[in-house]
Amino acid sequence: MLVDDLADLLGPSGWLADASGHSRDWLDRYGTPPLGVARPATTVEVSAVVALCHAAGVAVVPQGGNTGLCGGAVAGEAGGVILSLSRMAQIGPMDPDSASVVVDAGVVLADLHQRLEGSGLIFPMHLGAEGSARIGGLIGTNAGGSQAFRHGMMGDRVLGLEVVLPDGAVWDGLRAVQKDNAGFQLRRLFCGAEGALGVVTRAVLQLAPAPRQQATALLAVPGWEALVQLGRLLRSEAGEFLAAIEFFCDFGLTLAERHVAGLVFPLQSRAPVYLLVGSVAQIP
Repeated sequence: MLVDDLADLLGPSGWLADASGHSRDWLDRYGTPPLGVARPATTVEVSAVVALCHAAGVAVVPQGGNTGLCGGAVAGEAGGVILSLSRMAQIGPMDPDSASVVVDAGVVLADLHQRLEGSGLIFPMHLGAEGSARIGGLIGTNAGGSQAFRHGMMGDRVLGLEVVLPDGAVWDGLRAVQKDNAGFQLRRLFCGAEGALGVVTRAVLQLAPAPRQQATALLAVPGWEALVQLGRLLRSEAGEFLAAIEFFCDFGLTLAERHVAGLVFPLQSRAPVYLLVGSVAQIP
């Protein structure tokens, strides 16, 4: 029986029959009880889990931090096995020569930021869920983050991948080469694929120099047309210094004020839309 095989393979710390905390999405809108939660500790174990489920015709649902809002990381009506890589959270040594680092897919984004502190390099991906979002989930969703304007999407920061394919085979594409024109860029297929083409187990991530100066401004803008014009002006006048350009509307801010305790309106006057601008510089 599949459940018994998975329990024998992973042991009591790697197979959870009780899926509490894993079976429902963050909004508690989606998810049916899975057969259980597989928590492998190595790529070999991930491969074995996927191979067993493939042979049994049982769906495998990769789950990162489970902070998504559309039910993509929980079991559907057909059930299945939740695959959590939370035990695979090793951060390899940083390579300053190639400005890259190899990380397990279960690494929490905030932990990676903390590890890089003081190194002179950063991983330029920031988002509200960085305290729980895992590298594998960020790759699977091709996350954008607040600095996508300058540094691109998650897929743009991935140099190489190790992936367990649907039949359990392992594809080793861990290449730390930025100028890589050696045939098909297969890693791109898995960025944004939501785990449908395979389960990312490790990744080589491209780092960036830590900025020496940073500044942030929140602007109240009178309307959408003015917002577009302001964005165009900022790009033409300060494009090389811009790190982030994000907008939000007053309706969303009103909801946040209503439901987030202690939140205070940060400006002197309200506007239909607001623009958050971040800038960086390497000038000391």
